[in-house]
Amino acid sequence: MTHAANATDVRLTEPLYTVREAAMYLKVSPNTLEYWARGRNGTPPLLHAVPAGGRHRPELPFVALAEGLVVAAFRRAGASMQYVRKAVDAIRRDIGFEYALASRKLHLHGAQILWDHATDPAAKRELAEVVTKNRVFDPVVVGYLELMTYAEDDLASSLVLPLTQRPTLKTDPRIAFGQPVFIRGGGRMEDVLDRFSAGEDPGDLAEDFGVPVEDVYELLRAFIPQEAA
Repeated sequence: MTHAANATDVRLTEPLYTVREAAMYLKVSPNTLEYWARGRNGTPPLLHAVPAGGRHRPELPFVALAEGLVVAAFRRAGASMQYVRKAVDAIRRDIGFEYALASRKLHLHGAQILWDHATDPAAKRELAEVVTKNRVFDPVVVGYLELMTYAEDDLASSLVLPLTQRPTLKTDPRIAFGQPVFIRGGGRMEDVLDRFSAGEDPGDLAEDFGVPVEDVYELLRAFIPQEAA
């Protein structure tokens, strides 16, 4: 099924995250995420932001977080920003969908699309960073794409955050207003961190929120390495 942009689809329209929050969830710098979301010096944005309604207010809907995950994957695979922009344009054009980076079709056909668009030696050198000779995505990119879950319309509906070493947290715009929650147990990340900062014991937090204690420690290692070591 092909998804058409829908003015009532909260994945596309509801501003859930500030740039700083999204950068933290994707493990990129706030300046980098701001560049992707807002563009710079006439360079258009890569992500679909929505009007923030004020400084420091949320401006990124869920779809922008999913798009940012893909851009981060390409960058971690070694692709330059110049190539990433060309790749994003090619993928959107061939899939025929403005939100193609958050589409299941990217996972299924994106590597072939990029291969087909590599027509000159420079592009082929860049391509080698994200697509193998077997015309599939580099394992780094595949690992990131596998963090997404898709709805029946082929658009991302939830994603596991690369914030921790192993899958521990997810975001879903239908749950907790899109804020990160534990995959196992469902407690909100923010609530656990707030109570830990107030001096509560990780074991007590695990029991209170119904979250495995190892997952609480996994979260704390991502934020407070010294205390959670």
